[in-house]
Amino acid sequence: MNHAHDVPRPARPATVTAAVTCWAVLGGLMAVLGFLQPPMYFFTIMWWALSASVLVGAVKLRAGFRGPRYGFSIVAVAMLVTTTAVSAMPGAGGVRTTLLILITAGSAIATVLVWLPATSRYIRYVRLGR
Repeated sequence: MNHAHDVPRPARPATVTAAVTCWAVLGGLMAVLGFLQPPMYFFTIMWWALSASVLVGAVKLRAGFRGPRYGFSIVAVAMLVTTTAVSAMPGAGGVRTTLLILITAGSAIATVLVWLPATSRYIRYVRLGR
């Protein structure tokens, strides 16, 4: 008889490690972007809160939770919308816009990593083992 708790925990695939690493780096870049905001505290706090959420999500993803995948997908779409809006503004450019584009590209790549079959399989097996 095979019980869920009898299922051994599989080794963490490279896709999970790469996704966690990408999101952790992106969370750090979001914190830096918060420091680079003009003196508008709302945007600074927003970037820091997003950074903290992404870092917590990366830790949870590493542990095999599936919730961060949905949150990261939402963050990637929000980053795409934000970058599109900022790039269309007059005077767009500079360090902040470049950093925003890098974060957006990185979040797209990291989101693909969290939805790859190897990642999904790992998360499914971890859930069965709980």
